[in-house]
Amino acid sequence: MSNLRNFPLYERAWCLQERLLSSRRIEYGAQELVWQCNESFNCECDEQQPTTRDNLNIKHQRVKHSRSIRERNEVWLLILESYTAGKLTKENDILPALSGIASKLQDLGFGRYLAGLWEEYLLQWLLWYSETPGKQPSSYIAPTWSWASRIGPIRMWHLGDDLRIKGDFGAKPLVDILEVESETRDNNPFGETLGGFLRLSGRIVTLKLHSQEDGAAGYRILETDMEIQIKMDTLEGEPSDLPVSYLFTPLVTTYTSGTSIQIIALLIENIREGVHRRIGYLRTYNAVEISLLERFPVEDFTII
Repeated sequence: MSNLRNFPLYERAWCLQERLLSSRRIEYGAQELVWQCNESFNCECDEQQPTTRDNLNIKHQRVKHSRSIRERNEVWLLILESYTAGKLTKENDILPALSGIASKLQDLGFGRYLAGLWEEYLLQWLLWYSETPGKQPSSYIAPTWSWASRIGPIRMWHLGDDLRIKGDFGAKPLVDILEVESETRDNNPFGETLGGFLRLSGRIVTLKLHSQEDGAAGYRILETDMEIQIKMDTLEGEPSDLPVSYLFTPLVTTYTSGTSIQIIALLIENIREGVHRRIGYLRTYNAVEISLLERFPVEDFTII
């Protein structure tokens, strides 16, 4: 019995779209043949279990006939997680190597494609993070708000169907998206990105972090009981010199009860007045008082 997870082609990012866009596929392993089509998966040994990527192939085909927002979004999340775990020889191929899949999904009503993110439900797609810091590319690839701005696997916090959930416990936006654009080579929205910006209206909060007193994982904000998780986009490891100051902009609440909320935010770094770049991801473990954020004014700013 061969192990599909060890097939060399499964490690290559370019090959993901070739698998997903093929309606039928035969894979020649070291010990057996594997068949996959839009509806099923079979191997000669009858013992092989489909991997996440095999199931993705079937889900990708079924989403063509589905009107479910949840199913559509989950497929894109699985695509990104599988794709970013793959290897690329050329760093600037990171968006072109996904262009075939992206163009097909746009035809299904995904909306405008911007440096690897979809304009529809953009707040959802901004919630990506690196389990371990990714590699900083040697040249410009994408705006820092895009997962394509760094090299390496990503994960994403999934908010469910959309951000228009009603009730005290639903996800709610904490920023307004004013404008978003990306500039691409030859005006091909699925090709290489030359620049881009994201204009938001929200709060930029100054925080100072220190480690947990009991040595537990995570950090706390000085002068509060807020316990947080931070994931840096490209730096090698989480901050070691504490206390340390950061800026963050809250994007959404993941829980709201009365005057307390839990949030997901972007760590940002100021470049010049009104302009910032993304450097990481922040999520609170426990609920905090809204008044902590309201001490900082709402303002318009840009992330590039």
